[in-house]
Amino acid sequence: MFCGKCGASVPDGAVVCPACGAPTGAAPTPGSKKPSKKLIAGIVGVVVLIALVIVLISFCGGGSPESMAEDYFDALFSGTGEDMWDAVNMDAFMDLLIEAGEIDEDDADFLKDYEIESNDQLCEWYQDACEEAYGRDWSYEIEVTKVKDLSNSKLRDLESYINDEDTDFEVTEGVAVTVKVTLTGDEDDFVEKFTIIFYKVDGEWIVHTRSLYYYH
Repeated sequence: MFCGKCGASVPDGAVVCPACGAPTGAAPTPGSKKPSKKLIAGIVGVVVLIALVIVLISFCGGGSPESMAEDYFDALFSGTGEDMWDAVNMDAFMDLLIEAGEIDEDDADFLKDYEIESNDQLCEWYQDACEEAYGRDWSYEIEVTKVKDLSNSKLRDLESYINDEDTDFEVTEGVAVTVKVTLTGDEDDFVEKFTIIFYKVDGEWIVHTRSLYYYH
């Protein structure tokens, strides 16, 4: 099949486009076969995209990039769809869309309800998958291991990327936050690192959702 956003070829069953990161509409089916431990890290990247993407870039606020990264993964492993929504302050993003005239309040309410319900299913599926792979008493630990300032050239690149002829967002800061996730099971542990990109646009921290797809 092909991506409806960029036209790139997308493997059958893929939930996001490998070229642009846009969701395809596919989602894990409840009751489907649980992933192996080697697939757990890759599934995280896919799930976080589905959970966060209403548009490619989502505005965040209220906390530091470090705390938002930690809160996001905490919600993914032990929370609900609403927890994930709140972790990245999506209500603020909806307010910005309303102010920009892109949607009205009814649209915002519909989108919020839809995303939270979808994320509830994804959280349940992913947490069940971890239990299947690591045992009933599985646990997790989240640790921010590195925060790196981004170069001015990268900030300008994103500024060009998110703006069109009708917008003029200014990117003033940017950081790459590396998070180490440790899953502890009955017999062994699994450790993976993820680097999430955050930018400050017009005074609000945003998360670059495409960065959530990649892991070390």
